[in-house]
Amino acid sequence: MHELVQSLFDDILGRIRRDKAVVYFLPQPCRIGQLVMEMFWLASVYPPEDQQLIVVVPDTPDTDAAINPAAFRAAMRHVDVLMPDSLDKRRLAVTLAWSGIDGRFIEDFSLSGATVKVIFGLGALVIRQQFLHWYVDTRQCRFFTLDGEEEAEGRRLMQALRIDPDAEIVALHARDSGYINAQHLDFRNAAIGNYVPAVEFLLREGYTVVRMGDPSMRPLPLSHPRLIDAPFNTAYERHGDVYFTARSAFMVHTLSGPTSLAFAYGRPGLASNATPYYCGLSVDDLLLPKRVRRLDDHRPLSLQELAQTGLIKSGQAKVFENAGVYLEECSPDALLAGVEEMHRRHRGAFAPSLACALANARFRTAATLIDTEFRRNAHLERNWENFYGAAAGIDLAEAFLQQQPDFI
Repeated sequence: MHELVQSLFDDILGRIRRDKAVVYFLPQPCRIGQLVMEMFWLASVYPPEDQQLIVVVPDTPDTDAAINPAAFRAAMRHVDVLMPDSLDKRRLAVTLAWSGIDGRFIEDFSLSGATVKVIFGLGALVIRQQFLHWYVDTRQCRFFTLDGEEEAEGRRLMQALRIDPDAEIVALHARDSGYINAQHLDFRNAAIGNYVPAVEFLLREGYTVVRMGDPSMRPLPLSHPRLIDAPFNTAYERHGDVYFTARSAFMVHTLSGPTSLAFAYGRPGLASNATPYYCGLSVDDLLLPKRVRRLDDHRPLSLQELAQTGLIKSGQAKVFENAGVYLEECSPDALLAGVEEMHRRHRGAFAPSLACALANARFRTAATLIDTEFRRNAHLERNWENFYGAAAGIDLAEAFLQQQPDFI
């Protein structure tokens, strides 16, 4: 094992070309959310202009068809990608990504005159913390952009799909269990049929709606010339996920991998059916959460109750089950109201009521206090930066506040 570790780090050392480098172990590039968000955080916190970024991956799109090539290209544009040259070293890279070295996930070294920081996969949690604190202070980050080749590919795809080149796009993604069929994640799912009234509204307003996903998902039960149900459209290509999100007016999404594209390209989004640990980014995002209700009497839990019980940071369906609660999906009417508000915000025609503005101010204050308490007592766990987006200015949807005043 020692020889294998030495061989892997010799490969890394051979890639170092500058006097300052950051080496990042990315264990699951096949998960678009991890691929995009971790590279987005990395390049924002450690700008490639200031140091060389080397990312160690177990696979690339050439070796794993599950990796979205366009997302991989966009995420890795400013880094040196190193895929180890043997299966054993690739497996070792994944092991190190998850376990670190002796439980440590960020290490600083001096190698051949270069200052090298090595970050293993769980170090992403620290990177996220650094990024979010910095973003709140500066409102700056390194957003992804489309290059000329991606623009040209996108225009060709629009032509193939018969989309007007000047069309105003809304990207849509509602998580289903087909792609990653894991029961412990099912609490993040959303029924696509509930989005039909919202999609019909967008179509009436002249938008072209691109619903993203894969063929294992349920079709959107609606047909319209300006509706592209990508998983079931033979002319659609995978790079469309990146292109249409990047040029969208806004995205309607759930907590799932493709949401990361809206974050990374700086596009506002309606975080529909958001789970308790949803972590917003853009100050233009709008939050429309699922309600967490008790199984015995169906009473909804407030934000403070979610924090006090620890459910606000739960990323496992079993935790909700053991706590005697369930997550209630947003109704079609609630989704329609949320999309209508996003539309008005996009058009510059939204003016919150005084009651709504005051409620969102209370929400941000409460969420910031909750986050501060979590950070004070935090161990290294995946979902402890809960509701940090509220500190950055994310709002709860006005209709949600009107219908669910007990939440805050």
